[in-house]
Amino acid sequence: QAYLSDLERLILRIRSGTPTGIGSLDDLVFRIVLNGLTKYRDQSIAWCELILLGARSRSGRELARQWYREADRIWHAIGEELRGETGLHSIAPAVDRVVGLLFMLHPLRLDQEAASLILSGKAGMRDYAPISADEGRDEETSGTRQALIDVAIDLLVREGPSAVSYQAASLKAGLSRSAPSYHFPTVDSLMEAAQLALFDRAKSRYRDAFRAFDTARMELDELTDLTTTIFFSEAMVHSDENLAFYSVWIRSAERPELRPPVLTALLDMQESWARTLSRTMHRPLDTSAALLMQSLFLGKLLRAIVTTSSVGEIARSRGHFAAALAEINRQP
Repeated sequence: QAYLSDLERLILRIRSGTPTGIGSLDDLVFRIVLNGLTKYRDQSIAWCELILLGARSRSGRELARQWYREADRIWHAIGEELRGETGLHSIAPAVDRVVGLLFMLHPLRLDQEAASLILSGKAGMRDYAPISADEGRDEETSGTRQALIDVAIDLLVREGPSAVSYQAASLKAGLSRSAPSYHFPTVDSLMEAAQLALFDRAKSRYRDAFRAFDTARMELDELTDLTTTIFFSEAMVHSDENLAFYSVWIRSAERPELRPPVLTALLDMQESWARTLSRTMHRPLDTSAALLMQSLFLGKLLRAIVTTSSVGEIARSRGHFAAALAEINRQP
């Protein structure tokens, strides 16, 4: 309610001619995300945790739907005041980019200067991610260890991070109570392994989808279709795994021990988007292009999961992805 009320007040200031520093929806995205990552970090992280928790109940999903309806309505009103930015492909994607950017960047624990540099495309996320590309990965794959990871994933998917404990894992895996601590020194290290496993599963799904295309010669329409198809699959077939994945993801913003696998996944996704976009556009692009597509995809995925969006609502996503890719393609 506080967030929506702040936007209502912004509308009044714009209408009264009071200088706001907001000249476009992009400016508003930048301002809200910057404040959410820094000045209002605790409230923003709490919102992220609560909306994911709400996705696990009917009443929570209805609350999420109400929030998004109100957010879209207010952003539409602001768009009308800002040079008439109220097209089909401008309002909902702007809201989704805000949510996607907050989820993406909270684990980095950025200060205002670093957040500004990343959001403006003047710096990359790797500059502020204190981790090597393969840090936190454990190659040991014993049967017992893998069984515990599988159990942790099941608990994450069914009940959320709070359900993962040594006792619950050992009971579900049919092991002694001391077995989990032998393979994982802390419960968080078990969740870390589960997080990496969930990411690897998603990565395999994305790779399978890309195999149908010659990525070296991919056209813009093909990338739009591929992005939409992957989005459909993740939102409708793998929604439970994504809910579990991003629940641990946002928890890592407050738990340093969970951060290595999250940052590993974040950088991998960012660099994958950057490579794909550069190949499709046939030129090198700055980090802002990958940031735009990654945040839009994630924000739309989270909206679909927490509100259980209808097929019709999800179908609009292709137009949103197409508009974003066209905008990137117009960049010099």
